[in-house]
Amino acid sequence: MKINQGGERIVWTFHDVTLNRVPGYGFGIAVSGGRDNPHFTNGDPAIAISDVLKAGPAEGKLL
Repeated sequence: MKINQGGERIVWTFHDVTLNRVPGYGFGIAVSGGRDNPHFTNGDPAIAISDVLKAGPAEGKLL
């Protein structure tokens, strides 16, 4: 748990998901952020799944 600057509690929930790479789709996800592309306003290097391809290996597996 983390407390942000506004005093709000932030609770993270973790999920383990296994994806198998499929030719033509890869893992079927797009990832944004990271150390090479931190959030533009606060510099946070966290990554996020920004898109899930329809009919790809990740469809229906990510919340």
